[in-house]
Amino acid sequence: MMATTGGEPGRLRRAVTSPVLLILLIAPLFGEGLSGSSPPLELLMPGNLAFMAALYGCGALVCREVAHRFGLGFPGLVLLGVAYAIWEEALVDRYWFLPRFWQDSGIGTYSAVWHTNVLLAVHLTVFHAAISICAAILVVEWLVRRARFRRPRRSRCGSTAPT
Repeated sequence: MMATTGGEPGRLRRAVTSPVLLILLIAPLFGEGLSGSSPPLELLMPGNLAFMAALYGCGALVCREVAHRFGLGFPGLVLLGVAYAIWEEALVDRYWFLPRFWQDSGIGTYSAVWHTNVLLAVHLTVFHAAISICAAILVVEWLVRRARFRRPRRSRCGSTAPT
């Protein structure tokens, strides 16, 4: 039988319930899984999960950290989620501007303005801001009590220091 140090089980539990790890895993499951864009088993494949964690999870982490660090609250988190959604869907995936995607999704050229499908742009932005970012962060902060009430600390020079 192997001897363990007194802190090992607690350290492992804290690592597994780390808000960072949970957001990296939950954000892609919410963003891709709840939308139906990716089949659940395909999403759990290691390569796909790593890619989606990098895309959705890191975006959610950045939004969470900026909102916490600057004390933006929920309205600030929503605005950061909107910025993430615009970045991902308009600039990375370019779904706002792809007529082939519009046809595949059944929208066609309805609501196309200046080579941008406004209906699709609004839908994708609201979905990703609400579900991929805000819901993923709020669920993790609800599940992990120590992540809820984190406030920025003031350093001696008056600037905000990370907690």
